[in-house]
Amino acid sequence: MPLSDKEIKEAEAEHIVRAPVRTRVVVPVQFVPNLIAALQEHWRVYSESYSNVGWNKTGPGVH
Repeated sequence: MPLSDKEIKEAEAEHIVRAPVRTRVVVPVQFVPNLIAALQEHWRVYSESYSNVGWNKTGPGVH
C-alpha cells in the first residue's frame, strides 16, 4: 500500500519507513549460505545490467 502524506512526513523526520510485516519465512539454517549466494549472484547480474546508469562497478561488493 502507498504511504499516506502523514506517514511520508514521519518517515522523513525519523529517517525510518515503517511497514507492516506481510510474511515471515522460516528456513533451516543450512539453507542460509545458499540463499545468500543466490541473492549475491542475482544482485551482480542486476547491477551489471544497469551499469549504464552511473553506478560505480569498481566499488565494494555486496556482502
